[in-house]
Amino acid sequence: MGQLLCLYEPCFDIERPFRVGDTVYDAYAFCDVTSSRYVLVERAELWRACTFEHVFFREMDVFTERALRGYERQLRDEIEPGFVRKGERYPVRDHMCSYLTGIFICRRAVPADVLRQIRRHKFRCYYRYALRGYCESRLVIFDMEKGQIYGNGAAKPLIKRYRHLSIGGLRV
Repeated sequence: MGQLLCLYEPCFDIERPFRVGDTVYDAYAFCDVTSSRYVLVERAELWRACTFEHVFFREMDVFTERALRGYERQLRDEIEPGFVRKGERYPVRDHMCSYLTGIFICRRAVPADVLRQIRRHKFRCYYRYALRGYCESRLVIFDMEKGQIYGNGAAKPLIKRYRHLSIGGLRV
């Protein structure tokens, strides 16, 4: 996990360990990027867009269906309301998108039935018909036994990037 966290250190604030409800994650990384365009002076701002990413890292023996359902429940009940909306009805003004990324590093192989569920995992919320942006879940599973990286559709860019790297001796 150390090599993986080194990839995130330049741009993300990292906290180890990190608790969400009754689940303890090995690490949590947070990044926010604000883009804006203005004319002549900063007070004459034309537009502003804020993008956030929350990454939760966890090492485990095997990623089971129970672990997936627990993570999905936690996304719905604790992570999205607490990290994206911060307990409010909508996210902050100028919010464009928030990515909620779960990275699970498994020592043993992922069962085939769970693999199908990982690929089908989908969590997306729109705020005020997307006028206040949206939130999307990306799920990445490192299978250290088989030397594979799995994920849902939203995580395809991440998986593609990880496949070009050698992380923890994993070369896919």
